[in-house]
Amino acid sequence: MKCRCVQLSDFFEPNPDEELSEFLDAMNHVESFEEYALFQCPICSQYYAVEQWSRGPIVVKIETKEEFISFDDLPYRKKLFIDSYGGLSDKKCIQAGCEEKALVNLVFCVEHGFEW
Repeated sequence: MKCRCVQLSDFFEPNPDEELSEFLDAMNHVESFEEYALFQCPICSQYYAVEQWSRGPIVVKIETKEEFISFDDLPYRKKLFIDSYGGLSDKKCIQAGCEEKALVNLVFCVEHGFEW
């Protein structure tokens, strides 16, 4: 039996009503820590850090069980936020003193475009 882990992105935001439960049903729950849960594919042993409560679900592939203890979803959420706006523009963020690039079709950078 084959799994679909190699077909999945390194991190993604599954639909909380359908995709998330389908994904989690196929995995083994290993442990939970704070707002994160660690799951493992029973076929290929790929680990996944899953955050499903605070800002909407996010699933991130991780290499080891030890990596889970210090896991932080924020860098992945920021990347998804940038991608949702089509990337970074050549314009600067309009926040006073900020030198970062603004997102496409937004006047703020990733740090100032959303309250993290």
